[in-house]
Amino acid sequence: MKVAIIDDNEVFRKLTKLSIQRLTLNVSEILLFENGKEAIDFIKESLSVKENIPKIILLDLNMPVMDGWKFLEEMLPINKDYDLKTIIYIVTSSAEDDDIERAKHISDVKGYLIKPIRSDQIIELVNEFS
Repeated sequence: MKVAIIDDNEVFRKLTKLSIQRLTLNVSEILLFENGKEAIDFIKESLSVKENIPKIILLDLNMPVMDGWKFLEEMLPINKDYDLKTIIYIVTSSAEDDDIERAKHISDVKGYLIKPIRSDQIIELVNEFS
């Protein structure tokens, strides 16, 4: 199973990747993207080989170039049209009620985690869908 971390914070990306690796979860590859555009471009290019597309996405909301909301706007139809069954978790520093409520109304978003995330949260979300 592949996991993608989409976040403009390099330290967060690397620490989360190390946490997943250290926890020796059922993850074959961890993909790192600095913003939503990098990630959506990769996904669009990978549609012919579904195994290349991440099963779980950890998505930050506040990023330059393409933020998490815009990424979701582009990803949701792809997820549905290609029956990808990609699971998306928002992982952000935003504890804004508006963001939390907005995320609750998006069926592909399975959770909303406030940074910093703990190892037990990572284990739980990866094990739930592996």
